[in-house]
Amino acid sequence: MQLMSESILKFMAKIRWWFPPLLLLASCASYTPESLPVVPDSKSSVSRLVHPHRHRFDPRDGLDGEELAMLAVANNPELRAARARLRVAHAQVFAAGLLADPQLGASEDFTMTPNTQNAWALGLGFDVGDWLLRSSRRQMARAGQSQVQQEMLWQEWQVVAQARLLYARLQAYITTTRILKQETDWLQQVAQASHVALSGYDVTAEMANGDLLALRAVQQQQQDEVRLSRQDMGKLQTLLGLDTSANIQLQDAPGPAPLDVSMLRQQVTQRLYHRPDLAAIRAAYQTSEAGYHAAVLAQFPLLSVGINRAQDNYGDNSVGPGITLSLPLFNRNRGNIAIARASRAQLAAEYQARLDAASNQALLALDNYDLLSRQIGQVKQDLPPLQAQVDSAGKAYAQGNLTVVDMTRLEVMLCKRQLAVVRLGLSLDEQRIALQTLLGAGLPDEVMK
Repeated sequence: MQLMSESILKFMAKIRWWFPPLLLLASCASYTPESLPVVPDSKSSVSRLVHPHRHRFDPRDGLDGEELAMLAVANNPELRAARARLRVAHAQVFAAGLLADPQLGASEDFTMTPNTQNAWALGLGFDVGDWLLRSSRRQMARAGQSQVQQEMLWQEWQVVAQARLLYARLQAYITTTRILKQETDWLQQVAQASHVALSGYDVTAEMANGDLLALRAVQQQQQDEVRLSRQDMGKLQTLLGLDTSANIQLQDAPGPAPLDVSMLRQQVTQRLYHRPDLAAIRAAYQTSEAGYHAAVLAQFPLLSVGINRAQDNYGDNSVGPGITLSLPLFNRNRGNIAIARASRAQLAAEYQARLDAASNQALLALDNYDLLSRQIGQVKQDLPPLQAQVDSAGKAYAQGNLTVVDMTRLEVMLCKRQLAVVRLGLSLDEQRIALQTLLGAGLPDEVMK
């Protein structure tokens, strides 16, 4: 036992000179612990948000839909997480280009025979199969990186659409609240007049109650508009990475130019090809193609080569090459090949299904946009005649030739048509934003990379 311990110590002394350079090579990176955040990171003011480099906004004069979209792309918390995933994809491309480290082996056989010495061996080997598969690994990593980039771009498109949609809704709430306030004031006059007339038995209780119920219905609409406006303002604050105490001043910007429906209809196929979510599936398909190729290459015998240096029990030294070869008798990587082939077929089917659905959605949205454009045009034609009737009724009421009830009914009718125009306009805006997202029409340059 003592002889064996001494032999082990001698063997360790022989290879001790290998450890310092190996430790030096392995100590390039260092570890630093980092804890998760424990408090929210939402900003309390629009002025504290990150501004895009090519855009400078003054939040004091209000923000329009495009400014909100740019701020959302720069500050949305989910997009920040997506950019962190992109950094992981960059690291995976770097890792895929690295070759496997060579392997150093050392051994010593302790002799139990007198007048002989311990045998020892040193070997340095390299995995040739890893070098052969390096190209496929890099293709897979680059395609994966492209997939993450396209998924992040598609997510940016969604954020832009959501910011524009919330802006359109909040602007519509402002207009509808103003119209409902005017309608409430007029119905308040009618309800008061009906109450006075009821006390003089000039109207029935049913008529007076009907006027009161009409007033309460409009007041309920006002409260609903306030509630929905607060909900959407909260969504906008979350989208921008703001807390609920942040004040967002909106600017009343002119509406966007109408979309050229006929041109977009002709460009549907071309625009869908450049849509990021479809581009992401194509990148995933390229990843699957490279994986399939790598699986086919891996079915062939895997080779490792090296050089060995040894000394036997009688002090004879030897040096020579070493080869390790796997024998493809049972596995032959058939399982991985089958999985890769099925995965490629699955992605092809998913791409076809997504392309079909996107085409149908775009064509349906174009039809709806065209229909809403005609519908809102027809409703707007009713406003000038109604406004003229209300103006005439006001003059007649001032001269004592018309009752307040008859005049107010005309005013309420005008309000109803104005509300219809606002709500149809919001539906048209929502359809326009959906089309811009489906086809990439009218998106800012920052998200059309």
